[in-house]
Amino acid sequence: MSRKTAVNGFLKSSNRHPKPPPLPLLLVEPSPSLSSVPSATTQAQLTHLTTLLKTHLKKNPTTITPQELLHFFKSRVRHNPILSHLDFHLFRFVATFDSFRHDHSTFEYMARSLISSNRLDFLASLLQFIAANPCPCSDGIFSCPSTEPIFRVSISSFCRIGRFDDALFAFGIFGMVHEMTELGCEFSGVTCEILVDGLCQRGKETDACDLILDLSRKVVLPKGFDYFGLIESLCQGGNVEKAFEVVDEFWKKSNMPSLIACTTLIEGLRGVGRIDMAFKLMEKMLKDCIVPDSVTFNCLLSDMCHSGRVVEANKLRLLASSKGLEPDGMTYRILISGYSKENRRKEGEVMLDEMLDRGFISDITTYNRLMDGLGKAKKPS
Repeated sequence: MSRKTAVNGFLKSSNRHPKPPPLPLLLVEPSPSLSSVPSATTQAQLTHLTTLLKTHLKKNPTTITPQELLHFFKSRVRHNPILSHLDFHLFRFVATFDSFRHDHSTFEYMARSLISSNRLDFLASLLQFIAANPCPCSDGIFSCPSTEPIFRVSISSFCRIGRFDDALFAFGIFGMVHEMTELGCEFSGVTCEILVDGLCQRGKETDACDLILDLSRKVVLPKGFDYFGLIESLCQGGNVEKAFEVVDEFWKKSNMPSLIACTTLIEGLRGVGRIDMAFKLMEKMLKDCIVPDSVTFNCLLSDMCHSGRVVEANKLRLLASSKGLEPDGMTYRILISGYSKENRRKEGEVMLDEMLDRGFISDITTYNRLMDGLGKAKKPS
């Protein structure tokens, strides 16, 4: 499924909050968050703020620079209990001056102010403003290195309080993804994790897969991005084949999964009886020197032996041994039992002798019990 199809599906299936109306550029109009304040009082506060700005600058406000505005915010507005909530109005107001352009310093300050005061509806308008008015130090919205962290922290803030619809839709996050990829920019690993985790928490694991696969195909996914959380969510939801598809495609692009992601996927595949896929994954892991723990390895060998694939299980044991995962007593018992069930007494006896040579048989009773099991195997006709 393409990213465009996925986004359209999100928009139809999501119960989104109504998108907040864009704030007017005129300073004199009150914001929705000030609806509880009488309009006359609000107007007086705004007038006082502009007067304070003129006094602070000691010149025509239309000639203000981003550095001067930032200093005014920090020294005269931020700690003022009456005026601090009006900072975004002033931010939008000065943007109407022909000679003024906000830069990343005022963008960063405004984002921090809105997030720290929980004015997330205004944060939506800020991100839209940044997208329409990029930092003058760059040609495109994400060419400025300070812009992507602003979006990342904003997305994180929305996800943290459960407003995933706002983070992923109302802010045009997928539009942001598209613009970044068109410019050849890379996401940071943190941003990818925020987006993927947000989708997974909304039960949209398949759409999260489509997103990161799209980024991977466009070669903008961060190198070493750990997609364990996505694999875990897919396996818990029973969609192990999709999880296998994600791991396989990333692996082909030299983005190897972590050991815990592989282990989680193997357990998921075993849980739904896909032993063949689990075997292929384990084999690929070992060939690329991703060595599992002995418990996971032995459990898979046991499943293979129970399904009549003891010969392949032993080959996997030899491959694991060559990569540093030596067999233990349980490994040998599983294989001997498998040979016995498949009436392969000769191979079982060889395995038993090897087990004895390596000191995994502590007493004659254990040895006799294993031999007795092999003795019940019928010789091939």
